[in-house]
Amino acid sequence: MADASKLPYEENVDFVHRAVELAHARGCAVEAELGLIHGDEDVARAVAAGALTDPHEAADFSSRTGVDCLAISIGNVHGIYRSEPRFDWLRLDAISEHVKVPLSLHGASGVPDEMLRQAIKAGIAKINVNTELRRAYLAATERELGAAVQGSNLAALHRAQTAAVEEVVAAKLDAFDVK
Repeated sequence: MADASKLPYEENVDFVHRAVELAHARGCAVEAELGLIHGDEDVARAVAAGALTDPHEAADFSSRTGVDCLAISIGNVHGIYRSEPRFDWLRLDAISEHVKVPLSLHGASGVPDEMLRQAIKAGIAKINVNTELRRAYLAATERELGAAVQGSNLAALHRAQTAAVEEVVAAKLDAFDVK
């Protein structure tokens, strides 16, 4: 992930282009972000949507940088939504039409499954649900920590955390199946 989305456009292009050159030379792919996806990836706080991705800018950006995947802003936020999420579907359609690399949707935790299925149908190839995964992991930690500490059983705690995360992932995979 090469995220310079908070920089001015040309600086973002330059930063990502250099990251792509370095990564591709080592056989790695790069995802970049264009538009402003408000929120904090590390601390879930309620926020509103940021500056939305311009479809023509997205096409220019992906072409000039050589990025392998592009995270876009269509009304999505990192963390917790302040109100019911509202995506700009026409914008997503236009971006999908103009951009030839896979599109990524950051900030999908708390977005109704039907909206996510619609996003997939409209061209989203990668969906991030970090906040939902963290919540499940931390809930399992809180629930199982006492017993783990009593028996110094780190493996049991780890199994509970893993199972909680797997449950969220399985539910998301089922929900995303758009056949």
